[in-house]
Amino acid sequence: GWYRCTITEANVSTTSSLLLQIFIQSDSGYQTSYPGDGTSGLYAWGAQLEESSTAGEYVKTTSTINSAPRFDHKVIRTTTNLLTYSEEFDDSSWGKAQSSVTNGFEAPDGSSSAEKLIANTVFIRHRVSQSKTITAGGTYTISCYAKAGEYNYGTVVFGKGGSPYTRGGSTVDLTTGEITAYVVDSPTSVVRHAAQDVGNGWWRISVTVQIDGTSTDGYVEIGVSSTAANYSSFAGDGTSGIYIWGAQLEQNSDVGPYVKTEAS
Repeated sequence: GWYRCTITEANVSTTSSLLLQIFIQSDSGYQTSYPGDGTSGLYAWGAQLEESSTAGEYVKTTSTINSAPRFDHKVIRTTTNLLTYSEEFDDSSWGKAQSSVTNGFEAPDGSSSAEKLIANTVFIRHRVSQSKTITAGGTYTISCYAKAGEYNYGTVVFGKGGSPYTRGGSTVDLTTGEITAYVVDSPTSVVRHAAQDVGNGWWRISVTVQIDGTSTDGYVEIGVSSTAANYSSFAGDGTSGIYIWGAQLEQNSDVGPYVKTEAS
């Protein structure tokens, strides 16, 4: 039940005063105010601040700082990408809802395999989607690499059909990495949202969702939006969009290394 939460801040001035704060939240908002009951809370342990671009092994301190040697233990786990044609959103395995896809753009791996998701002129949500058979009640992580184009906002969603219709996801500002809105339909349980900066304007957006146990009819959606609002409807111009690459769905409680897929 423990998570090690990390934040990396780049280009910090040598004259800056740094402040570490740990907040207890009653919901998914940012520093929201609410009345507690004087007994409920969460457990915290092992705070650390280090001058590094990655989180190192935890070093305990008491009344003074500890300059123990720093070790990075990079454990690469295996995973299975349940989506097909993970870099080919123009393939027929991806449904296009009031959108189109063009290819041949520079991807995070330096290839020309990224594609542009374009919103058409209808006032509606614009997205690509793929259906998958899932385990009822399972925990899944959906992720996709995205980069701002003429629009700045991208959304990833994982959900299930049937009754009740449920889903979970998030909208991200692709210029800053800020998660600007959440998509949560009860009784879906959203475990985590994240946006990882992978360089050159690209972000890897990921959402972990525990779906309810009433259906095996799952799907993923990757959308483009003109505003920071929750997966909003808008009328595009038929040429503007965002760039996407490397979609992945895995039955895991966190995001794993990206695995490219084609027909299987």
